This record gives sequence, C-alpha cells and structure tokens, in this order.
Amino acid sequence: MCAVLFFLYFCVKILTQFNNLKVMSKKLTFCIVCLFCLSFSLSAQEKTKPFSHLGVGLGVSTAGITLDVASPLNDYFVLRTGISAFPYTYSNKFDVGYDFKEIDDFINANPTVKAELTARGLPTTTANFDKSVDMDAKLGLFNGKILIDFYPFKNSGFFLSAGAYIGKDKLVSVKGSLPEESSKIVDILNQHSDEFKNSIVIGDYTIDAVEGAVDASIKINKVKPYVGLGYGRTVSKKRTIGFQFELGTMFHGTPKIASSNSEVQKTLNKELESEGFIKIMEKIIIYPVISFKITGKIF
Repeated sequence: MCAVLFFLYFCVKILTQFNNLKVMSKKLTFCIVCLFCLSFSLSAQEKTKPFSHLGVGLGVSTAGITLDVASPLNDYFVLRTGISAFPYTYSNKFDVGYDFKEIDDFINANPTVKAELTARGLPTTTANFDKSVDMDAKLGLFNGKILIDFYPFKNSGFFLSAGAYIGKDKLVSVKGSLPEESSKIVDILNQHSDEFKNSIVIGDYTIDAVEGAVDASIKINKVKPYVGLGYGRTVSKKRTIGFQFELGTMFHGTPKIASSNSEVQKTLNKELESEGFIKIMEKIIIYPVISFKITGKIF
C-alpha cells in the first residue's frame, strides 16, 4: 500500500508542476531512484525475484516504431527500456532568388565574365540555369527510454508508468541547398560585383543562403520526462504472447525555432510572431504518446 501511495503522489506532482521542467526533471530522477530502491527492498517479500524474467514488446505509437525490453523487479514493479523512432521525410521544391534579367545583362556587358564561365563549362545565360532548390524536412522523433511500470494489482494488467525519453533535441529539421552550378556562377559574378547573392524564395520571402545552404529546426529538450498508464504486461505471467496498450505524455519543454542562418532566423521569427504561432508554441510543452504493442516472454 505504501508503494501505491508513493507512486500516485509522484505522478500527481509531475502533472501539477510541468511548467517548471528543470525542477520536474530533478524530481523525476529522484523519484525513479526511490522507486527502484523501494522495489528491491520489497522483492525479498515477493515471489518474483529481480530480473528473473525477460520480455520484449514490438509495436507502433505516436512516437514511432517502438521496441521494448522489460524485466520484473518484483510482483509490482517492472523495469522497461527501449527505443522509438519515427522515420519521416518530406521534400519540396522552391525557386532560387535570382534576378535573371540582371544576371544576363551583367554577363553580356562583361566579356571577361562570359569567357570565365565558358572556360569552366558553365552556362552563360540564365535560360540554362537550374532554377529550383530541393528542401527536405525531417521529423526528429528518435528516442531511447527508461521507465518503471507499477502494477498495483497482481492479477491485473493495469499499470502506471513513469520515467524519461532521451533523444534528439530537434523535433523537426529543414535543410536546403542551392544547385551547385548556379551557386558557382553567382560566385564568379561576385568576383566582379557585390550585387549578387545566393538566395532562395520561400513564399513572400527571399532568404540569403550561407555557403549555398539554408536550415531551420524546431528544438526541444533532449531529456523528456514521461508519465502514463496502460493495460497489458511486457513480461506476461501466464502467456508467452500478449498485447499492451499505453497512453501517456512526454514533457519536451517549450519548442524553439533555431537556424544557423541569421536571415532564416529573422524571417521565421517575424512570420511566426505575426501569425501568433510563437505564443501558441510556448504552450505546447507536451507530446501525447499512444502505443499498441505485441509482447512476448523470452524466459
């Protein structure tokens, strides 16, 4: 009964203090250690000994494809570790931000530039330029996890879970590069004039590219405290094969827009703030985790 009250108190404290993630992370770590020690102190009185069985779980969730490995600490607590990954990439094309008429006029007015382009095997007219830029967006949901599952009833699959997901700090990352040929042409033009810039047109904005590339990302915390509940045992007491359903929340912190390109950073901040997205993002500090797994007992 003491273990039940302790665990419930811990979960309530996590849910009521999620606005202060640093304090919460320290409390979470402390509570996990306490739960781990408590489970071992109780194991001498239980039939199930620590690490006497091993189970695995494979499934899908909102955090991606999930693989878990679990072992009981006693009749009430199970130590569960695993990984989850959501491999998703989205690609799109954007226009390069060149004034093509200005470039053509400059090349035609400068025979030296035209001769240098010809000598390097590069086009001398923008009609032959590659005018599109490939942009790739990747979802950065790749995490390891360490959790303690608490089963308050010996003969039931209902459980409460607490722990942390640890992984990438970029929820979404976007990268794009200018066509190599076009970038070389502009570099040659800039040896004779400083009027030309490598840039990409995105919507109503023209963004300068640093060394021919642009990037941006939505950053979150690497360590993400987690609480949840579910039904089913990763280490089944009676069956070799079973199922497990879980509903929980990762506390990933306040998302932040970041870029190594100051022009991109400035444009994103201006656009997102004007649309009210930044205020909305400041309130989205959690990520819901819903998972369904097939579990198997190894021994």
